[in-house]
Amino acid sequence: MYKHSSNSYQSLKQWVWKQQYPPTRVDKVLVWEDVLQQSPDVRVKAALVTLVHEAELYTLRSTIMDIEARWNARHGYPWVILSDQPLTLRFRTWIRAATKAPIYFGQVSPAEWNEPEWIDQKKSERAALGMDINKVQNEERLHWRKMTRYTAGFLAQHPLLKDLEYYWRVQADARYQCDILQDPFEMMKRENKKLAFAAFSRESSTTTPQLWQAVQSFMNENRRDVYPLDQTIYPWVMELDREKKAQALQQPINSASHCMAVNNFMIASLDFLRSKAYKDFFHSLDMTGGFFYEGWSDSYIHTIAAALFLKHQQVHYVQNLGYHYSDTENCPVDSSVYGRLKCTCNPQPSLVSTDYSCTSQWLQLHHRSS
Repeated sequence: MYKHSSNSYQSLKQWVWKQQYPPTRVDKVLVWEDVLQQSPDVRVKAALVTLVHEAELYTLRSTIMDIEARWNARHGYPWVILSDQPLTLRFRTWIRAATKAPIYFGQVSPAEWNEPEWIDQKKSERAALGMDINKVQNEERLHWRKMTRYTAGFLAQHPLLKDLEYYWRVQADARYQCDILQDPFEMMKRENKKLAFAAFSRESSTTTPQLWQAVQSFMNENRRDVYPLDQTIYPWVMELDREKKAQALQQPINSASHCMAVNNFMIASLDFLRSKAYKDFFHSLDMTGGFFYEGWSDSYIHTIAAALFLKHQQVHYVQNLGYHYSDTENCPVDSSVYGRLKCTCNPQPSLVSTDYSCTSQWLQLHHRSS
């Protein structure tokens, strides 16, 4: 009796799926004049952007419907759906049905997605195996490392974002559980904000043993590009008190607190992410191989870049969003705000209020700096 392997069975399933739901073409350009014809009320050249794969169809659809109901149905900002593989007609049909806003489907460049030529792939695979014993988990870990590197360094350069000023990063399976009454894109542009986040956490030191050495090396070689660190969020990232701010550049590398802004919700200035300083910073880190050998997260890279190149006033904390993803929570505790925004999230104190989240430290930094 013939016995098929699990790999051949999975290959057969994928082949059958592609016959039923073949991949479709990708969009190459986003013309802003076309967006205005469909959404004449948008005020900023901006889009909601997500990086997904086929299996995230239903979680992404749920998130899109949240954002549309809570905010975007009143504005009509376009959606940009990116993937490393062509998405099927079935995927596109169900996602298109979740919004009346313009929607574009793009594919990331394999040259930017895959390991660069200087990466030792066996070393990268061993590093992933060291963190995940299960083979499926290991494959997911390798995909995650490609995704974080791409998001940190290449997403802002995608052709579909070419003419945009800002993008709102959307994470599939995230929930938006409060009405959003203002236009965040308008606020960002009006107040010269460059990055906005809704939650904070701490990066694991086990995934960043060589990161701060690479950061320090870049700082030493590019001091002209780095803002005076007492004017940035650097003291928060390094957990420095007021007396230590003046000596921030001389702080030992291991003094980092590992506080970071979590970017599964992020609104970013594309001018900032395309700036020479940011691109030089990313390239310097990328050449070390740390995204693959250690598993550096794009959240931490964005946070450190903000600490080096932006004044603290240019980094915005979005409160009362009703945002939930995994163990990330942002829910108003003020009952009047909770009612006015028609929230359905849990307002009880959660991870947000703990030291692990770094939120209280963030608020203290901005209170002292104001």
